[in-house]
Amino acid sequence: MSFLFTPLAALAGTAGLLAAGTCLLSLHNSRQPGSRWLTWLMAAVALWGFGAAMELSVQDVAAKVAWSKFEYLGTLTTPVLFMLLAADYNRLERLFRRRTLALLFAPPTVCFLLALTNAWHGLIWTSFTPSPAGHNLLIYGHGPAFWLGVVGYSHLACLVAGLFLLRALHIFPRQYRGQAWLLLAAALLPWAGNFLYLSGLSPLAGLDLTPLCFALTGVVLALDLFYFKLLCLVPIARAKALEAMGDGVLVLDPQGLVVDANPAAGQLLGQPTPSLIGQPLPCPALQAALETADAAPCEVVVPGTRFTVLDVRLHRLHEGDLTLGRLMVLRDITEKRLAEAALFEANRALKARVEEVQALQAELHEQVVRDPLTGAFNRRHLEETAATRLAQGRMSAAALVLIDIDRFKEVNDRHGHATGDAVLQYLTALLQDSTRTDDIVCRIGGEEFVVLLPGTHAEEAIEAVERWRQRFSQVPPEAGLPFEALGFSAGIALFPLHGQHLQTLLEAADTALYAAKRGGRNRVCLAPLPNQSATVPTP
Repeated sequence: MSFLFTPLAALAGTAGLLAAGTCLLSLHNSRQPGSRWLTWLMAAVALWGFGAAMELSVQDVAAKVAWSKFEYLGTLTTPVLFMLLAADYNRLERLFRRRTLALLFAPPTVCFLLALTNAWHGLIWTSFTPSPAGHNLLIYGHGPAFWLGVVGYSHLACLVAGLFLLRALHIFPRQYRGQAWLLLAAALLPWAGNFLYLSGLSPLAGLDLTPLCFALTGVVLALDLFYFKLLCLVPIARAKALEAMGDGVLVLDPQGLVVDANPAAGQLLGQPTPSLIGQPLPCPALQAALETADAAPCEVVVPGTRFTVLDVRLHRLHEGDLTLGRLMVLRDITEKRLAEAALFEANRALKARVEEVQALQAELHEQVVRDPLTGAFNRRHLEETAATRLAQGRMSAAALVLIDIDRFKEVNDRHGHATGDAVLQYLTALLQDSTRTDDIVCRIGGEEFVVLLPGTHAEEAIEAVERWRQRFSQVPPEAGLPFEALGFSAGIALFPLHGQHLQTLLEAADTALYAAKRGGRNRVCLAPLPNQSATVPTP
C-alpha cells in the first residue's frame, strides 16, 4: 500500500484533530447538560476526518474504498448525533428513550452494512474514477441507497436539528437571540459543504468539505457550551423586571443547575450572581427543598455571615408538554421570624407571669376560704359554695351535718390550747379522709364543724356520721393525743325535707345538735320534721 501525502490530506487530518480536541474538552466537562451528545458528535466527526485523511493519502483504489467504508462510521452517525444535541438543547427528553434511539440509528446501521457489502450489490457506490483535478482524489459514483439512506436521511436529520434551534428562538429572551442566530449559522456550515460536494461545485472534483465544516460547527458549539455557557444554560425566562425584584429568583434546568439568577438571589445566598450560573444550588438546605418539595412553600435556614431564614417557593416551568425547568423564588423572612420569636418569648413570659399571678390569686383565695389552723373550709366558703349550689337547684338531695366536740372547753382548760388545736386538726383530718370529693368539710367557729353531703339521704347520712363518731371516740396512739376517747355530738338536716336554703338547714341541724347534747352527748340526731321531736339514736 503506497501513500501520497497531500495538503488536502493534511486539511482532513486537521479537521479530525480539531474534532478530537473538542471531544476531549466536552468529555472533561461531562457533568454539564448537552456535553454527552457533543462528545459523541465530535467523536464521530473525528473518525470522519481521520478516515478522510487516510483515504486522501493512500493511492490504491481498493484501499481508498476501504477507508471510505471506515469514514461511514462518522458520516452516517454525525447528522443523527447533531439532531440529538439540538434536541437536548431544547430539553426534549422523550427523544432519548432507548426505543427512540434505536429507531433513529437504524437507517445509519443499515447503510453502513450496505457500504461494507457494496461489492456484492453496488447500492452505495457504482463506480470509482480518479479525479481530473489530481491531488490523489477519487470521484465516487453513487447508487440509490446512497441518495436515499445516506444523503436523504442525513439531510433530514440536519433539517430537524435546524428546526429545533429555530424553536429555541421562541424560548430565548431578546438579549440571547443573537447567539441563537450564530448557532443556526454554524449549523448551516455542514449543509453548505455537503451541497458543494454533491452538486459538483466543490473547488476540486471529488473533494468533500463536509467533515471540515462539521469540525468548525463543533468548535462553535464547544465555545457556547463551555465558555459562554449559553447552549447548556438555556435562559428559560428573564425580563428586565427580574433585575429589580426584591425577592431572589433562581431558574433551574431539569438537572437542578442554576441557569439564571437575579441580583437579589446572589445577595440572599451571599455569592456573586455570575458565580451561581451553571452550578448546583450552593446551600444544602435549598438542595433538600428542591428534592423534597414541589409547589408547596417551605422555609430554610441559610448558613453564612448572618442568620438568614428564606421562604422558598417552587414553580414548574412548562411549554405545552415540555418541562423547561423550575423557578425558585426566595424571600427573606428573617426579620419576620425574629419578630415572631421575640413575640413568642414575650407571650411565654407574659403567660408565666399570668400563671404566677393566678397561682398567687388561688393561694390568696385559699387563704380567704380556708381555716388557717385546720385547713378545712370556713363559713365564707360554705356560704359561697353550698348556698349557691342549693339556690341553683344543682342538688336533688343532700344532708347537712353540724358537729360540735363534746366538752372541748375542758380539753383546753386541762391540757392547754395546743392540745385543743391538735384535737381540732385530728377531727378535720378524720372528716376529710372519710368524705367524698364533692363533700364539703367546714369549720365554722370554735369546735363546730359543718359537713355538706350532696346526694345523700337520711339513712346514708346517719350511717356515715355514726362511723365518724365511732372513729373519733377511739383515739389511736399514733394520733399523739393524751386521750383514749373523745366524743362529738352531731345534728343532721336534710335537703329539701328540712329546708331549701342554707340558713334554714343550719337552723334545723342546730336543733338536732341541741337534742343530741340534751340526750347525753356523743351521739347523732336527725332534725325533727315540723311538730315532731328530734330522733336520737342509741350511742
